[in-house]
Amino acid sequence: MIPVEQRAPPADFDAQVRVPGLRCLYEKVGQAVPAELTRTSGRPCARVSRDGAFLTQIDELRGDDLADHWSAALPMLTEVYGPTCMYSCFLLRRGVDDGSVDHFIPKSIAPARAYDWDNLRLALPRFNRAKGARVDLLDPFTLRAGTFALDLVFGQVKLGQGCDPALAPAARVTIAALQLNARDTCARRVELVDAYLEGAIPLHHLRRENPFVAAEIERQGLPVRGTGGAAPTPSAPPHPG
Repeated sequence: MIPVEQRAPPADFDAQVRVPGLRCLYEKVGQAVPAELTRTSGRPCARVSRDGAFLTQIDELRGDDLADHWSAALPMLTEVYGPTCMYSCFLLRRGVDDGSVDHFIPKSIAPARAYDWDNLRLALPRFNRAKGARVDLLDPFTLRAGTFALDLVFGQVKLGQGCDPALAPAARVTIAALQLNARDTCARRVELVDAYLEGAIPLHHLRRENPFVAAEIERQGLPVRGTGGAAPTPSAPPHPG
């Protein structure tokens, strides 16, 4: 994970996501819909009941009660931030990887924020599922540069020298919860490093495939094999970050 600069939503976000989403929240609990959210067409969302009684407060809604208007934000997130998973930094390969919209503050905890642009993160589904409804992870939007580093030999994420000691426990939890050091994930990073070392892919291409791997290669001064530098030689598995 690397810091992601927070950006403004596209012009059509409110019309496609925020307004219809918030309107449904009010309709689902039977509250008066604010004038700026008034429906101009279609039928109101059905009231939600639980244990034989209709819900009356938005914060009583659960994640699966909500209308998934946030799905319309997926192409918007991709356009604004680029096709990169904000948690793993891997490219969402067209025709291969499906993207997903993650709610950094889970919609099950804060349904009123389910359609908030600033609460949405672009993620590969596996990392979205791994995160689940956790609220104790570091946010790429507020992440400090250098919080995480990469072992270029084994592909493992670890704590970086720029990690705030006070945030070190949360950083370790983030690595574990998102499964950033799963065997296949580490193997993908190693493949990218090896391809760079062999000169098969240039650095500018690697930045697109995984900007975290590219940034660590630059920071650690890893040379391209065949230009006079030697590739690193593994000695022992690294200790977990």
